[in-house]
Amino acid sequence: WFSGPPAALINNTIVDNESSEATISTTSGVQTSFTPQLRIVGNLIIAKAGQTALTCGSYSNSPIQGIFRNNDVFSAGGSAYSSACVDQTGANGNLSTDPKFIGPGSGNYRLQSSSPAIGAGDPTAAELTATDLDGNPRLRAGMVDIGAYEYPGPTTVTLEPTALTFPVQAVPTSSSVQTIKLTNTGTAPLQIASIAVTGDFSELDACPSGAGLAPGAACIIGVTFTPVAGGPRYGKLTLASNAVGSPHTIDLAGNAVASAVALSSGTITFPNQLVGSASEPRNVTITNIGDSPLVFSSIVASAEFSQ
Repeated sequence: WFSGPPAALINNTIVDNESSEATISTTSGVQTSFTPQLRIVGNLIIAKAGQTALTCGSYSNSPIQGIFRNNDVFSAGGSAYSSACVDQTGANGNLSTDPKFIGPGSGNYRLQSSSPAIGAGDPTAAELTATDLDGNPRLRAGMVDIGAYEYPGPTTVTLEPTALTFPVQAVPTSSSVQTIKLTNTGTAPLQIASIAVTGDFSELDACPSGAGLAPGAACIIGVTFTPVAGGPRYGKLTLASNAVGSPHTIDLAGNAVASAVALSSGTITFPNQLVGSASEPRNVTITNIGDSPLVFSSIVASAEFSQ
């Protein structure tokens, strides 16, 4: 709830809140009683899915007054504005669209390079700070973004090596870690949206999210090969970011060997036997027909049989 003239709400990101109310207050963005002195400029007001982003009035309805411009008021599957408000979408630079955060599931509310909030703010707002929450300049080419974080602009990267090949690995064991060095070779922070792998590979990295990888800095991505079947195995590592040419990919390859078993017989039938006496043994031959050592964890006979 926000009110109290001459209050101002300038370039904030209001997101990931949730209302537990079942009445008019199913508002998870901003709820305020508008006054002529109120200034709400350059904010991302994003509701919980299915809820209302902006409610006009607290104890009674209150129409939008004062200065309300260059905001993105959005709710996926809900209402951007409550019924007491006049929808401001398209007026005074106000939007109602997905802001395209880098990683909302992990709390990263910085903007992707395709965000409609980029350059859509108000650079003339009196209370606009010189830098955003990450310390990046607010103004870029005379423009400002909507929300608490500025998109820092594109950068460039190198990934070394450009491919990984793993030596022969037994199914289903894990290989030693091989590494990829990611370097920000540009002049803006590298904002990593995701690092993903496919195939029988996994990755673990120490690359920063949040404010990103500083210009000139590097981080290491570790990749492990854990084959689930024998033969040649392939995959890719994909880096999505604000770097020119994103997404960037690294080819991953490995060869796997697997053990396989053949039994000389699938059934053993014994002749009639006196109760309480032991029969002559019957043999089954186990053959490893695979291409890696066969390791036994146990051989167990059940019921009235032993081995």
